[in-house]
Amino acid sequence: MNQQHAPVSTYASFTPTQVISKLMALWYRTIVLGHHKDRDCHFTIETRFSYGGQVRYVLTHHGYLEPDIEEEYWSYELAEQALIRLLHCLIRKHCQGHITLDPSREEAYIDEGHEILEELVAIDQISNVHKTVTSRGDHSTS
Repeated sequence: MNQQHAPVSTYASFTPTQVISKLMALWYRTIVLGHHKDRDCHFTIETRFSYGGQVRYVLTHHGYLEPDIEEEYWSYELAEQALIRLLHCLIRKHCQGHITLDPSREEAYIDEGHEILEELVAIDQISNVHKTVTSRGDHSTS
């Protein structure tokens, strides 16, 4: 459990895709602290073409730990922002759950949870997540 993880970079010019990649790495580290299934590791943004020339971008997640998600957005960028917000919320929720809800957890698990939360804050600071991300679903068409 005491694996060394690469420190979060201090570059402030992350693209949304780079932020999502960093958050996905943290999400994986979060869910391996408890029981999960492979499908919890996958999120998708699809392009949906419909009649009348309408194009939508659909954020989906069909996991075990959380209810299924399928949200439509008018742009790919809005879908990326929604995914960043979603991952941030899920990481925080599950880490805090691992830290506080199970007193029988080994200290290494609790330490890992705290470390993940610290890295989440660092990612927020260097990527300006809160400046670019609106609340989940604000721009959804569903």
